[in-house]
Amino acid sequence: MYLLFLTLMICTTLRTSSLLLRPASLSSLLLRPAKPLSFHSSSTKLTAAVSSNQAEVVLVGCGAPDRGMGWYHAVQLIEGKCPSGVLTTVVEPWFLGGGASGPGGPEFATWQKSVEPDVDFRSSLAEMAPAAGPRLALISGRTADNPDLVSQAISAGCTSIYLEKPGAPTVAELAAMRDEAAKANVSVLMGYNKNVCKYVRKVRENFAETPNSFVTFVTNNAYEVSE
Repeated sequence: MYLLFLTLMICTTLRTSSLLLRPASLSSLLLRPAKPLSFHSSSTKLTAAVSSNQAEVVLVGCGAPDRGMGWYHAVQLIEGKCPSGVLTTVVEPWFLGGGASGPGGPEFATWQKSVEPDVDFRSSLAEMAPAAGPRLALISGRTADNPDLVSQAISAGCTSIYLEKPGAPTVAELAAMRDEAAKANVSVLMGYNKNVCKYVRKVRENFAETPNSFVTFVTNNAYEVSE
């Protein structure tokens, strides 16, 4: 579900003239690059090449390998499962800062080395070079950090933002984020899942009606079932 929504989000971000009709308020962003783009970090190190029918994706808040939702998004993008987007940068304030030597830090460093130099790594959005084309920020950090990260993403030239649930600690902060993004003409979408959605209910109904069948739900969340 996350992969499908992310793919649709990146397609929206592209904003090329050959796509479906879009709201008039987005007209100033409907520019299609004339040739493939190669994005560079502020240190001029070459990162992944982005073609004219793709969006640059910046992952904010990767988390630990095999545990963080952001990391799973990164792997999907690196493996080409979202062909309309290219992961060019990972912004990870914790593991590239105070958490480097703590739990998960060494594993993150090992993974980082395995994907560099195709993917650039930064400790903040402010370290990135200006956007050279459509730029999607995929924010997968702590909920309390999201309002500030959205502001930073807008300042970093992101044309669209994919925000993990629940978005912000309060409704008031969500409203302020919405207004800030609208003022900057930046689209924001929120990804979510829920265990009561129709396809889960249908699986459970089929399980109840089918002898000798079984259903297993697996989670990588870092908490116990009792919690």
